[in-house]
Amino acid sequence: MTRQVSPFAALFGSSVSIEGPHGYDNPDQLLWALDPQLYLSNLAVAVSPAEGSAKAAMMAWVLALPEGMDPANAAKRLLDLPLFSGIEPSKGEAGRLIELLRQISHFPREKLGRMQRGRRRQLHA
Repeated sequence: MTRQVSPFAALFGSSVSIEGPHGYDNPDQLLWALDPQLYLSNLAVAVSPAEGSAKAAMMAWVLALPEGMDPANAAKRLLDLPLFSGIEPSKGEAGRLIELLRQISHFPREKLGRMQRGRRRQLHA
């Protein structure tokens, strides 16, 4: 396996390979697959983001995900990356972003489908 020089090397701390189920062999490929427009990544490294920018970035991120990608699974994978795992939840908008990613990660499509079916039953009862 060849190592590529990472433009995010300073953020990741090194260019350690991350091999995932999608076959990405470096952090950049995985990051770009999970955050295609880098909305969340840019907020994570912003010096002084505007108040409310975490919610705006999260909405933009969800809308920019490739078709068929489950936001909950993508959020879980992002939280495992050093860029996001090193952010303190109490750190302003970047911390709010981590809280939002954690909330989203708890609701994969399968769980939402079960919840929605249960709600329909309640409404029709």
